[in-house]
Amino acid sequence: MNQSHVVDGRPGLSFSVAPARSVVAADVWELPSAVVRGLQQLAGWAQVLPFAVLILFIAAVSVHDAALVAVNSDVIGDVEQNPVGRWLIRWNAGSVTLFIGTKLLGTALVCAVLASIYEYSKRVGLAVAFPLAIFQAGLLTYLYTH
Repeated sequence: MNQSHVVDGRPGLSFSVAPARSVVAADVWELPSAVVRGLQQLAGWAQVLPFAVLILFIAAVSVHDAALVAVNSDVIGDVEQNPVGRWLIRWNAGSVTLFIGTKLLGTALVCAVLASIYEYSKRVGLAVAFPLAIFQAGLLTYLYTH
């Protein structure tokens, strides 16, 4: 309902008065749409979660491997199995910094490419990320069994 009101001696201003609704009733009316929005967001996360877990696992194993290289830098030149890694260590006068930097740069590049593939096609992104995660699991197993 509209009512006229006098403010500072100026008549003619009007405002609308909405019927009063309790807070509980307002919440009940908004609840279904909020639940629907929440479920839609959750469904979006449920769709992305498997890929996110795979890519985080791939990155975590790579970072862990790089940390092991840093911790064992005094002997890594003798025990490193990767021929490119050995070459980078020799080329950098026995320092592992170039090897670690190259390793982490490669991991970042792989994760970025995986994310791009996943954005293009979720099915293809998962199909590419899953074997890489299995390979990383094998690498992690190898690191602790040899």
